[in-house]
Amino acid sequence: HAGTPAGRRIDIDVGGVPVPTYFAEPRNSSGPPRKVILYFPDVFGAFYPNSQLLQDYFATQGFTVLGIDYFFGDSYALHVNDPNFDRPTWREKSVNQAKTFTPGWVNAIQQKYGTEGVKYFAVGYCFGAPYVFDQGETGLLAAGVYISSKPTDRLLALTTRIL
Repeated sequence: HAGTPAGRRIDIDVGGVPVPTYFAEPRNSSGPPRKVILYFPDVFGAFYPNSQLLQDYFATQGFTVLGIDYFFGDSYALHVNDPNFDRPTWREKSVNQAKTFTPGWVNAIQQKYGTEGVKYFAVGYCFGAPYVFDQGETGLLAAGVYISSKPTDRLLALTTRIL
């Protein structure tokens, strides 16, 4: 992807902890959002340039997009060229952070935008794919998309449309 990101960083308060979030909204939007995408990024994170541009693209299609940084600024992108990088330790820490903060992050977004007249969607890439299923199981989503190389049997239990 090429271009200059158009969104911005905001913080979503989750139990007193500011969770960094990439925020992109449709140009010339008036009134409250009607379509919200919850963006669950891969290990490169919501603030990686390609992730930002994808979220911006979704916004050009009429969606308000919020991308969680469950890595709190410590994405894999910072370590990819480090020969001493301890990936298993990083992954364990990152999974724990994501499991801890993602549910509250989603709840805070729901409180902000409500549910009346608002449709929620989710997109999850690899590391973020399980969080699409988590939200699909709650009944919040109108639809979700997950992109992962790992097959899952979680599809069988969902009533939400997942692509």
